[in-house]
Amino acid sequence: VFECGKDALQRYYENHPNSIDYGSTLESIINFYIATEASVFVGVSRSSYSTDIWTTRYFQGKGDQNYEYTKDGIVKVANGGLPPPHSDCPSRPKKG
Repeated sequence: VFECGKDALQRYYENHPNSIDYGSTLESIINFYIATEASVFVGVSRSSYSTDIWTTRYFQGKGDQNYEYTKDGIVKVANGGLPPPHSDCPSRPKKG
């Protein structure tokens, strides 16, 4: 697992002690940004975090470098890198 938002902010706050501490929300934003801007992203199924990153990367044109860690190894995310929606999200009724 790669996370550096917490460490980056800790260093920032040490150098800027009068700054507002936004807590773990800002750490999460930094980690999300790094993951979506990476050349390659490897996530896991059933993770809303991975699904959100895969989907964002797909719409950024980076879906061909979305991978999933599975029990059989690391494989490309099907559908051009666009994962299925979260399983707990209701589907929209079709118009027409």
